[in-house]
Amino acid sequence: MSDWRSDPDGFNEIVIHEFRANGGDVGGELAGIPLLLLTTIDARSGQPRTTPLVYHRRGNRYLVIASNGGAARDPGWFRNLERDPVVAVEVGVETFAATATILEASERDAVFASIVAESPSAGAFQATAGRTIPVIELGPRSNGAAPESNRRSAGPPTASESPDDSGLVLCARVWECWLVLRVQPADRDALAWAEAQVAAARDLPAARLALLARTYHGPTGRAPRHLPFRRAALSFMRWQAQRGLLDPLDATQPGSVWWRAMNERLLRDGCEAIALVGGLRGNPSSRAVQLWLRFAAAPTPACWYRAHNASIVGGYLEHEALAQEENAPERFFINVALVRVLYAHALVAAPSLALGRLSGLGRALGDPRLGLAGAFLSLRRVIPNDYPLLRDVEWYVADEQRLGRLLDYAVIAPRLQDLYEWSAEELDEPRLLDLIRDGNPIYVWPFEERHVWRPRHVPLAAAVLEYLTRAR
Repeated sequence: MSDWRSDPDGFNEIVIHEFRANGGDVGGELAGIPLLLLTTIDARSGQPRTTPLVYHRRGNRYLVIASNGGAARDPGWFRNLERDPVVAVEVGVETFAATATILEASERDAVFASIVAESPSAGAFQATAGRTIPVIELGPRSNGAAPESNRRSAGPPTASESPDDSGLVLCARVWECWLVLRVQPADRDALAWAEAQVAAARDLPAARLALLARTYHGPTGRAPRHLPFRRAALSFMRWQAQRGLLDPLDATQPGSVWWRAMNERLLRDGCEAIALVGGLRGNPSSRAVQLWLRFAAAPTPACWYRAHNASIVGGYLEHEALAQEENAPERFFINVALVRVLYAHALVAAPSLALGRLSGLGRALGDPRLGLAGAFLSLRRVIPNDYPLLRDVEWYVADEQRLGRLLDYAVIAPRLQDLYEWSAEELDEPRLLDLIRDGNPIYVWPFEERHVWRPRHVPLAAAVLEYLTRAR
C-alpha cells in the first residue's frame, strides 16, 4: 500500500492522529509498515494537506509513489507538489522541510523496479492504473534552495538547475517555516519557534522581507483580510533594506546594529503571534504580541498600527544603548522615523490630532492598505540611501525634498508633544514620554540640540499648511 484515495471515512485522519501520538508508530493493519506524513499545499485552496504514505529509503532521502490505490488519476497530493515542490515531511518524531523531486525516464523506471521488488503491491497498482505511476524523491532542504523544476530526468543536473540565492529561493525558505509550523506538536514553544525563524533570516535582508510578508498570510497560508496590510509593513522594511541597514555585520559595508535589532524585534513579535494563532503553546511574551493577536482577530487599520507601533516603540526602548553607537545624523533620523510611524497611526486613529481642520482626509491618507501610507512610513525621499550618513544634520535637513520638509516641519512638528502623549496612552507605554521634551524628540539626541526640530525660515506654503492643519 503506497497511498490512499479519498478519505470518506476519515481513515487518514485516524492514521495521522495515531502517528503523531505515538512517535510515528501505527498499529492494526499498518503495523510495521514504514509510514511518513507528507504535508503539501492544496493547489486550489492554498490550505496545507497532510497525507500518510508508505515510503522507501535511498540514503537520506525518502521515496514515495503516487499510486492512488491503482486508480486511473493521480492523487491530489501529487498534483499539489507538481505546483509547489516545497513540502513538510514527518518521519518518526522528526519533522523537516523537503523538496519533492519527480523522477523521470530511466531513473524513474529503475527506482520503481526496486520498489516493486520490495513491495509487489506497487506492481499490481501499476497494472491496474493504466498510467505511469509517478515516483517522487523527498530530500531535506538543507540550504533552502528552490529548484527551477521539480522534475528530474536521468543524468547530471544542468547549470540552470543549480540553486541560487534569488528572491524566489528566499521566499521558498520562508514558506518552509510555515509548512513545518503546521505539523509542529502542540507543546512546541511559540516564542522559541519565532526566534528560530528570525535567526534563519538574520543575515539575508531579502529573507527578512520574505519572512515579514509571510506573516500576513497567517498560519494556514490564507488570510485575505490581513494580506492588504503587508503593503505598509513592506514599505517600511524595504526602505531599511535599500539603505543597507539590514546587511550582515561582516559585509564589506556592514549594516546597522541598531536597525537590525529593531527589525528583528518587529519580525519576532509577528512570528510569535502567528505561532500562537497556529496552536503552539505559550503566552504572549510582550504587550506588542498581545496587540498582534488582537489584529489577527480584528484586522482593522487602527489595530494594525497599534500592534506595529507597539513593536517599534518596544524596540526603541529595548535597544537604546545600541542607538547611542550611531553617529549624529543617523540618531537624528532614528527620531524622524519614530515620529513618522506615530503620526501615521494618528492619521487613522486620531485624525483631528493629526490634521486639525483637514481631519476628514486622515483615514484615507493613513490607511496601511493603501499606497499613501507608504509616504509616511518610508523615508527614502527624506534620507539618502547611503549608510552611514557622513554629513552634518543641517545639510540633510536643508536637502530634504520640499514636500517632506513641509510635512515634517509645518504639519508634524507643531503637534509633537501632543502626538507622543496620545501615542503613549494609545499603546499603553508611558515610557514613550521619556523620548520627548517640550515638543522636541530626545531619543539618543541631546535636548540642547533641539534647534534641528524648528526651521530657521518658514516659507509661505509651510505657514499656510500649518494654519490649515491647526487644531480647531
